[in-house]
Order: sequence, then C-alpha cells, then structure tokens
Amino acid sequence: MPCDELAWPLGLRKTRTRSGTSCLSFEWLARYRLQPGATLFRVIVLNLLMGFVLAGCGTVPAANDATGVYDPFETANRGVFKTYLVLDKHIFLPAATAYRDALPDPARRSVRNFMNNLDSPSIFANDVLRGRPKSAGITLLRATINSTAGIGGLFDVAEEFDLKRHSNDFGKTLAAYGARPGPYLFVLLFGPTNVRDLAGWVVDFFMNPFVFMNGSAKYFIVPGEITVKALDRRERNIEALDELESTSFDYYARL
Repeated sequence: MPCDELAWPLGLRKTRTRSGTSCLSFEWLARYRLQPGATLFRVIVLNLLMGFVLAGCGTVPAANDATGVYDPFETANRGVFKTYLVLDKHIFLPAATAYRDALPDPARRSVRNFMNNLDSPSIFANDVLRGRPKSAGITLLRATINSTAGIGGLFDVAEEFDLKRHSNDFGKTLAAYGARPGPYLFVLLFGPTNVRDLAGWVVDFFMNPFVFMNGSAKYFIVPGEITVKALDRRERNIEALDELESTSFDYYARL
C-alpha cells in the first residue's frame, strides 16, 4: 500500500516527507502483525514506536492565530465539520437521545463503568510509561476489584475504597515526553483533536485486549465498544453542545 494512501485515513498529511522516513515507518507498521500471544513488553515497545512515528508528523510551528490553535488544514477541517453536523442532526443526536430515553441514569452509569473498566489496560500501560507507579497500582487495583466484586466493571466498587479513577492515554504520554500537539484536526467520528492525540488514540486502540482475541468475535466486539463509548459521550454532552452551538457565532471555532 503506498504511504500516502495509508496516512490519509489516519488524518495525516497526504504527502511524502522529503527524507522518506515517515513513509518507510508507515510501511513497516502496515506489515507488522502482533500474534495473540504477544507479550506486554512487545505491545508497549510497538506502541511507543508507533506513537512517536505518528506524532513526529505533527511537529509543527507554534499556533499563528488568536485562538492559539494551529489549524493549517482549516478548509478541509471545516468541510469535515459540516459533514459531521449533518450526521449529528440525523444520526448521532437522535441515537444519543433514544439511548437516554431507553435507559435510566443508573443503567447508563453501569454501561459507562463497564467501558471505563475496559480502558484499564491502556491506562495502566500509560501510567507505567509515564513513570507513575502509584497511579499504575491504583489502576491495577481498580481493575481487579471492579472486574470481580463489580461484576465485570458494571459497578465501581473500587470507589468505595477511595480508589479514584483517573484518565490516561498515549497522547498524554507523548506530551510528557515532549511531543508537540501538531496541527488541529476535525475527525468525522471522533471530533476535534490534533495529530499527537490522534496518534495516541491509535496506540491506545492496540492496547485493547479484545484486539488480540482469537476468532471473528473481535470484529463485532471492538466496533461495538467504540460505538457504545461514542454514544455515551454524545449523550453526556447533549445540553452542553446545544448551548455551545446556539451561543456561538462560529461553532467550529468554539470547539
């Protein structure tokens, strides 16, 4: 697969670097395949390499506008944003509203707890990569307690032991190691982001244990997990986004 065809779906520039290094890296990543029995060490090493390769494409000058956001692809981003607004009006928002109407708040909270528990391997790995043993220990304890006493994570039992949940992802890990945000991007199914955080999402995706499941079940479980997370996120932001849109002269610039 040519490098420009691989980079474009990841939201990166559809161009070849002058040295060709990025292209070679992408082609290597496309050929590399982790087997189901891969060790955690190999997963972390691969993720580090992938993250720095992707984030390296986002090393750009500082923001050059009043908003403090470096947005060299504004025209393309606004085009994607307009498409998102149409999809949100006819698909995302109705689905989020139906989800809210169908499930009471306690049930939605249990779904959210379950999804949060599935993020534990990624959070734990990033805690370790950032040299935060206390946070890593809390994440491990939370996952153990909630996966057992919490019935697979449906209930946040660890909270009762004062083990507070914290978020972490590979985008933050890259930032901790000095990677710059890179250009602003509006990605159709994920919303506003930047190259570094998008690279972080790709790496975190491969920290999901379901990705390495045997059999065809993973092709339903992984997309289902992503869909439910997106649905929950949209439901929690119905009022906030409605207010932001109604009070914004330029909705795109406010996101």
